Amino acid sequence: MARVTVLVCVALTCLAVAFADDPPAAEPAPEQWIAPLPEDLETPFGAAWQEQRVWEWVLWPSDEYIAERQPPEDRSDPQAAKPAPGKAGPGTESPHGAAFGAGLRVRRLLKAEWIPEDLRTRLVLLQEDDATKSSVACRFETNGTKLQVIMRVWATCVVIVPDPEEIKGLAPEDIGPAVFRRVFTEGERMAGIAATKVDGLPEGLHGFTSDAPTWFGGGWSMWYTDGRAVAVFLRRELGQFNFGPTSPWF
Repeated sequence: MARVTVLVCVALTCLAVAFADDPPAAEPAPEQWIAPLPEDLETPFGAAWQEQRVWEWVLWPSDEYIAERQPPEDRSDPQAAKPAPGKAGPGTESPHGAAFGAGLRVRRLLKAEWIPEDLRTRLVLLQEDDATKSSVACRFETNGTKLQVIMRVWATCVVIVPDPEEIKGLAPEDIGPAVFRRVFTEGERMAGIAATKVDGLPEGLHGFTSDAPTWFGGGWSMWYTDGRAVAVFLRRELGQFNFGPTSPWF
C-alpha cells in the first residue's frame, strides 16, 4: 500500500516547478492547488454556473470556514417519503449518510491505488443553511500526486496536481487526458471524449467542455489546466433520481 501523506491546509505551498518547454502556467494562491477560473465564464453548466458559483469549487475552504460548519447537525426526516424513480432527488440526508455516499463517490471515481485507507476520516462535511449548497471535501497525496475532491449532491470537482514529470512537455490539450488515464477509474474513456476548447480564458489557463455530463461511466462536463494542475467538473449520474442544483443533501 502506497504511503499516504495527510495534507494540512495551513501548511500547503504552491507547486513551483516549471519547464522551459512547457506551456505558460498561471500562478495559484499559495494555499490553493490551481488558478481559479473567471467568475463570468458561462460554460459548462449554463445559468447554474453563476447561480451555484461553480468556479469556486476548486478552492479549498479556510480553517475558519470549516470550523464554522462543525459539527453538522442531522436535518434528515426519516419519515419523508422517497419520490418515484426519475422524478426528483431524495430529501435531506443525515451527515452520516452524506459522508457514506461521498466516500462511495470518491472510490468509484478514482482508481484504487489512489484511495487512502483512512478516506472516511478525511471527508470534511460543510453544512450550509441551505441544504442544496452543502458539500463534502477531501484532500490527500499518494506517490507524489495530490488529489482534491469537492462534492455537491449533484456534481463533483476533482483537482489533480500530478508529478511534474508526468506532464512535462505536453501541449495543454493533452494534459487533461494524460491525467485522466492516470487517476480515474474510467480514465481511458474520459480521455477519448471529444472536447471543445473554451475561448476567452486568462493567459495560462486552457479549458475544454464536452457533451458527456455523467460522472460515473466516463463522462465529464469541463476540465481546465493552469499548466501545473488539472480541474475536472463532473455531473452526477442520474441513476434512479434526477439530481440537480436544487436537490438538497444534508
